[in-house]
Amino acid sequence: MDKIYLFLENVSLKKYYNLIMFIFSPLFLLLEFIVYKYYWKIILTEIITNDNIIGFLDKNEFALERGRLIKSDIYDDNDFYKDKTDDEVRFGIKGEYLEKLLALFNFVSFDLENYLSIIVNTEYKITNIRGSYYPNKIYSVFLQFNRYYYLMKTLKYCIWNLSIFFISTIIFLLIIL
Repeated sequence: MDKIYLFLENVSLKKYYNLIMFIFSPLFLLLEFIVYKYYWKIILTEIITNDNIIGFLDKNEFALERGRLIKSDIYDDNDFYKDKTDDEVRFGIKGEYLEKLLALFNFVSFDLENYLSIIVNTEYKITNIRGSYYPNKIYSVFLQFNRYYYLMKTLKYCIWNLSIFFISTIIFLLIIL
């Protein structure tokens, strides 16, 4: 499995990665899915069996959604980030979680640091409270397998390939008939 993982990592660094991925998307989708399932099972097992990590995730209200650990929360004008830009908020929150998680990863037998990535997004949402609308600043923290992005990208390429094949087949049949 390590050889497949290294192959996918090397291919993703190539100059013509998007073209290769588009042409061979079904094959790469299968490889990405196999690697994702294998490593995500190992990562979740390591996280669940470690009481410190699961305690940290539970205390910070992380949830397992769509194959990744997600935490969303509101930050407002009373927080430390009230006068910061969105980029500074993302960088600060990522730094906080990265520091805490790296300290916890020292007690794990599997090398989680090389297989997990932390992504922080910020956004504004309008909420309705008793007829009044209020803007809320929300940040989301994603802990995911580092190839998750490539898995989703390959899935999109595969859908594009299938739709192009389907449309071209219909056009071809209409021309012939």
